[in-house]
Amino acid sequence: MEKGKMIWEDRETKLSHPNKTLSRHIEEVKRKFTEFANFYSLSSIVSRAIEYVIEHHDDGKLHPLWSYDKNKSKMPYHSIWSFIYLSEIAKIQGREKVIFNSDEDLTRLLLFLILKHHSALTEGIPEDYENIFHNYFKEKKLSIKTIVENYVNKSIPKVYQKYGRNFLIDLCDAFGLFKLADSLSASENLDFTLHSPEITMDGIRALIGMGLIFNETRWNEQVKLTDLPSPLMLRAPTGWGKTTVGFLFFKNKRVNKIFYLLPTITAITSFFNRLTKVFGKDNVGEYFYFYDAELIHEKSDTEEFSKHLMYAQNFLRPIMVTTLDQFLLSFLQIGRYYTKRVMFRNSGIVIDEVHILNERMLCLFLYFLK
Repeated sequence: MEKGKMIWEDRETKLSHPNKTLSRHIEEVKRKFTEFANFYSLSSIVSRAIEYVIEHHDDGKLHPLWSYDKNKSKMPYHSIWSFIYLSEIAKIQGREKVIFNSDEDLTRLLLFLILKHHSALTEGIPEDYENIFHNYFKEKKLSIKTIVENYVNKSIPKVYQKYGRNFLIDLCDAFGLFKLADSLSASENLDFTLHSPEITMDGIRALIGMGLIFNETRWNEQVKLTDLPSPLMLRAPTGWGKTTVGFLFFKNKRVNKIFYLLPTITAITSFFNRLTKVFGKDNVGEYFYFYDAELIHEKSDTEEFSKHLMYAQNFLRPIMVTTLDQFLLSFLQIGRYYTKRVMFRNSGIVIDEVHILNERMLCLFLYFLK
């Protein structure tokens, strides 16, 4: 199909991954994204906006020189070519062909998400992207950096004014769900699904009584947690079972996930091993700094290692045991935070040993919690 200066290939026949056409990949990503968006109850306008991103994020793979089996260093960057592809459609067929929901400002923001869908959501534009852009359009005064500064940055306040602050937060979270769906399609892990933790009284009793003589009198005190409001600070003597009874607090509350934030790697590993014996390995995950270094000793198979690491670092299991710094990094918007922060939506959080937190970490946590 010809678009101006280049003959682009067809998404019905172009392979985006081994044995998978681009059209099929897009359909898979849309299907998984819809599933995830429903799980987190995202609004229709947010979902449709990200579906626009999904529809066009890999248009650059229609570049005749792009191929999934080529050396990446010798292959066109498909993100920038997706941006150029849509620019060409706008020039040839009219701007209305690429405008989402008759809203130019929101469309500019979505085009930025397409441009940056394989990198952090910062203003920084790789020099290689700029070179490609200049060489294609032969217009020295026009650059992607200029486009971002003059159009995208100026559009964000207008989108904020029209749709509100929560819309921008939801849009970013939905972008994270798209990236998750994109990764699952690319790695052929489409069987994965998000689901809420299943907390039963029998399971909690088994967890509390693990390796101990079960104290029925104490249990009658502990079950009162099920009816207490949120947030809650629990104070009890050493050995009372404060850490494990945290699950009781969420027994009658609807949460998408349960996060346990523990102070040390040793505590995380120990608690994770206990939880898997009750809830199963598919329902419990752990993650901490340098987790990948430890994981590589357990998972020698490259494909299995990548899959396990993706589940862990994106907090995909219904019950996650991690550190407070991982929570803070997700909300401080460090790196590709968008695939992590969304997992905290409507989630239950337990902070163990809160008294040992320094003042700065506690203040940051309370700020984001509010």
